[in-house]
Amino acid sequence: MVPWLSESLESYRKRLEVSLGKRPPDRIFIRGKILNVFTGELLERDFATFRDRIAYVWEDGPHRVGKTTEQVDLKGKIVVPGYVDSHAHTDLFYTPWEFARAVAARGTTTVFSDSHDMANALGVTGFVKVLKWMKTFPMRFMSGVPLASPPYPVEGEDLYDMENVRRLLRLRPLVRSGSELTPWVKVINQDGMLLKKLHTVRKATGHLEGHTVGARGKKLATLVSAGITSCHEALTVQDVKERLRLGLYVMIRQGSIRREFDALAPFLKAYHPRIMLTPDGLFADEIAQKGYMDAIMKEALEHGADPVSIIRMVTLNPATYFGLDPHLGGIAPGRLADFNILEDLRNPTPVQVWIGGSLVGREGKWVGPDITPPVTSNVERPFGVSGLRAKDFRAHYPDGFATGIPVIDVIDKTVTGMYAWSPAGTGDSVADPSEDILKIALIHREGPQAGLGIGFVHGFGLNPGVQIASSVAHETHHIAVMGSDDGEMAEAVNEVARMGGGVVVRSGGMTVYRLPLPVGGIMSLFPMDRLADELVSIRCILKELGTPLDDPLWTFVFLSFTSILRLRITLSGVYDVREGRVLYNARAGT
Repeated sequence: MVPWLSESLESYRKRLEVSLGKRPPDRIFIRGKILNVFTGELLERDFATFRDRIAYVWEDGPHRVGKTTEQVDLKGKIVVPGYVDSHAHTDLFYTPWEFARAVAARGTTTVFSDSHDMANALGVTGFVKVLKWMKTFPMRFMSGVPLASPPYPVEGEDLYDMENVRRLLRLRPLVRSGSELTPWVKVINQDGMLLKKLHTVRKATGHLEGHTVGARGKKLATLVSAGITSCHEALTVQDVKERLRLGLYVMIRQGSIRREFDALAPFLKAYHPRIMLTPDGLFADEIAQKGYMDAIMKEALEHGADPVSIIRMVTLNPATYFGLDPHLGGIAPGRLADFNILEDLRNPTPVQVWIGGSLVGREGKWVGPDITPPVTSNVERPFGVSGLRAKDFRAHYPDGFATGIPVIDVIDKTVTGMYAWSPAGTGDSVADPSEDILKIALIHREGPQAGLGIGFVHGFGLNPGVQIASSVAHETHHIAVMGSDDGEMAEAVNEVARMGGGVVVRSGGMTVYRLPLPVGGIMSLFPMDRLADELVSIRCILKELGTPLDDPLWTFVFLSFTSILRLRITLSGVYDVREGRVLYNARAGT
């Protein structure tokens, strides 16, 4: 069981005695104004806590104060429930435990983590170890079950088969849903194995997270019929309306990857019980500089939102959605004592953060208990790559393309298109930086004998002689490398493997940047502030080395994600998401 969801009978009885005035509480909070999210009222109320829950909320009446009862004078400040992120990514170069320390200090007391990247990088054993440790997390932490990893396996690589799905479901109620269903087309095509997973997870948890970008009409209705209960991919006002009409909860995003407040501002200005807010991923530098849920709430207010409505969208609504409203999402008797103290409703950054009746955040700084990480290395999926040389990246021009070789064309931060390249030479193919054509490869963690796909990229803009390699390669996290010199590409990959995972940039025959990512090959052990500095540094370095992209590292690590249009690099070569097939592998000898 999850401790915070399983109050003991002894604690339950004593808490009722506190409610009746027969036993003193642990703490009494006086002279505060409580935002009642159930009614939208701001009420002058005192309240008391016993252990990790709220015992009573009183307008007036006697308080029984014991010798050990602490009185906290709120001096007119406002009490709101702890913020809930309904669709978090807690493994974006940082670890979940460093993420927790950073965001809880700013008022986010509960997250649902769509943990497919961490789950894939650590392997089943490592992921289960982290999930079990999360039961005693300083903040409320829930996770999803990966449903399709990778979304479209072109090598038959399914990291979470039915046996592993069932293994994770044994950890419910900590595991509360299926992770976002990125390959929703497979549902429309009635993929037997995926439908079996959906049915199993839906039956066990009652929730499936949708990722329904592009789905409309009959297709969207079919996905709802298949059991999805939410969607965070509504891009237009009509998208939101259609999803709400079908009974879905809708998460509106404003994060590092997607920002939809401009387009969906009308839904911020009036309360709706099925709308929630989420960053859907916020990078370390933005968390360090701005905060987390409090930061996107501020942006919502700047878009004309009503502060009470916004607070309800990040407290009561997600708690209700996940079936946790008896425990979370409001300041009321019996609920967990997770709350934020605000100076003003229009400033959602707390001056104090309380989780389970204990102070953990003050003025944006973590003051809670030390967090000892459960995992500090690769548990199940170590890197076996070593001794790669230039010949491993030899490539040939693929035949059969009359209008030019299909090249991955960078369009924006995550989306690609198709660029037709007609190289001047014949035989062995090489990159051509003068035409902004770079070679890209994805190498299996165990080495090229287990898989190596080679293709080409247009629009990244790196100078000649620059190579970048990364073990963050969304979402199965092998090692991706891109550049124009085969020997230097090999050396960059070797260095990533020697670190046990990380990011390496080489220029002019030397390493100019390296970021170790020892946890699964995707997460750093640096504190959030240090990691923020590192990510800013690599962004600046890559821009100095020629790329015009806003966030080149993120664009690079997404080039292997087979669920967003259009061309992607896989272990089997260049994959066309729209056509659902591998177009070619430029690896020599294939």
